[in-house]
Amino acid sequence: KNSVKNFPVAPPTAAVTAAPLASFAATQDDDYVYGAVAAPGGLGLAAGLGVLAIITAAVPVLLSPGEEAFNEMRDRDEGKWRK
Repeated sequence: KNSVKNFPVAPPTAAVTAAPLASFAATQDDDYVYGAVAAPGGLGLAAGLGVLAIITAAVPVLLSPGEEAFNEMRDRDEGKWRK
């Protein structure tokens, strides 16, 4: 028969193993707001860097009309400046 009574080490081991879990369960914030989200601090940084990457990728698209106008002016005035 296998039972906990045959293993005298099992109850203290279970108590030591559950002790950290009990300490987490015992902590309670009095100012907790139902539905509040406690996101890690690095999450905001990651989101900010993602937005920055998207904006950086949009720079060539935003500047392309100016480049097209420059090329058009360069072609139009080619005889005036390259003598």
